Amino acid sequence: MKYSCSYLAQNGKIYNEYNSNGQRNFHSDCGSNLRENSLPNRKVAMRNSYILIIISAVLWGSVGLTIRILASFGFSTIQIIVFRFITAALCFGLYILITDRRKFRIDKTDIKYFMAFSLFVLLAYNICFVTAIRLTSYAVATGLLYTSPIWAMFLSIYVFKEKLTKRKGIAILLSFTGCGLITGLFSSGGVSLTPIAFFAGLGAGMGYGAQGVFTKKLMEKYHSFTVVFYFFLFAVIFGLPFCNFGGMLSVIASAPMSLLYGMGGAIICYIVPFAFYTYALNFIEASRAAVIVSVEPIVAALLGFFVYDEPITVFIICGIAFIISAVVVLYEPTPKKITRL
Repeated sequence: MKYSCSYLAQNGKIYNEYNSNGQRNFHSDCGSNLRENSLPNRKVAMRNSYILIIISAVLWGSVGLTIRILASFGFSTIQIIVFRFITAALCFGLYILITDRRKFRIDKTDIKYFMAFSLFVLLAYNICFVTAIRLTSYAVATGLLYTSPIWAMFLSIYVFKEKLTKRKGIAILLSFTGCGLITGLFSSGGVSLTPIAFFAGLGAGMGYGAQGVFTKKLMEKYHSFTVVFYFFLFAVIFGLPFCNFGGMLSVIASAPMSLLYGMGGAIICYIVPFAFYTYALNFIEASRAAVIVSVEPIVAALLGFFVYDEPITVFIICGIAFIISAVVVLYEPTPKKITRL
């Protein structure tokens, strides 16, 4: 059974050919150059995308464990961030080198977009989040971070012309409320929140939301691993001047195990989820993915309970219920009506 090109374009474009520059080929006869999306295949791809994004959120939610371990060795927060960027750039670069070197090729005219994303989204998001944590509580900073689905929705409307449906609006509201309850944003009366801390938290949320949107946009032209490799490469270049790289080497020299913990944590809690999340964006809207990944605070709360004996309050339980409800509301197992050729 064949479906129209518009259906294929709207429901997860899967390209299996690249030109000599390592870019995706675009053809008018989409049926001959795309793997045809049968109805069952699309349903499987959507379901797997949800699973991959949830796995990503679980792994991202456990990043706090590795940060605490690395901090105990003497790494500063910015050094931990740059450490992750370096490890990610090396891993994705090595993978491309082994599998298909053509994926290293990008248009010179697109370099400015990769650089802008790395500086103003990836690096700035991390710096804003760290700043918010330092100026207010971790709970409030995290709550502001998870305004990200709202920013992702507005950006998706502008970039991809997505529609703000009632279902998405309800899911975003449930997600934000749930994150606020889990992090204590709504229950921590008397919290001191300066304007700088507030805007730093919102900046982190905006960067986090923009991450998926602009990744998906560049994936229309390049392979997902090409996109994330250059994101991390330029993030390393921009981040090195701020991290005291010599100090990082001194910590590693004095405690060699820190290198193992750092690389292992970066691979498990950063690179793998980033790869899963980016791959899932081939089949799911960026705004929808931003809501699903909001299950990350649930993981953080549960890890805090089981590993660090942090209490599970009524607010946390309610927050978990809100976030799960958001994911359930957002899930659409039944594809839209399609047109046969």
